[in-house]
Amino acid sequence: REDCCHLRSAFAATASGRGEAAAPTPQRLLRALGRELWTAADELLEVSVALEVNPNNREDSPQALTAAATSLRTAAEAILDEDLDTAWGEIEVASQSCPATLPTEAF
Repeated sequence: REDCCHLRSAFAATASGRGEAAAPTPQRLLRALGRELWTAADELLEVSVALEVNPNNREDSPQALTAAATSLRTAAEAILDEDLDTAWGEIEVASQSCPATLPTEAF
């Protein structure tokens, strides 16, 4: 998604033109969350490629991290599309994909 790749954070309040900050709307906050989550998931995908395979630990494998990152990126896209049911489902999948690296308590 092209709009996911803009790294400008919308969590920051925007100028209202009168020298003061305007409070962000819930929709803007959700879009910001989607962009931030997409960026974090994309970085996790890059990290998963660099990891070495440990045949003794499947929960901590690069494939498990790739699965979690893919689910998080899909969740981010769903948030950007305002499909929160799909986003929540993908976050649940990510929370179970790689418990050794991303503990379920982190979700």
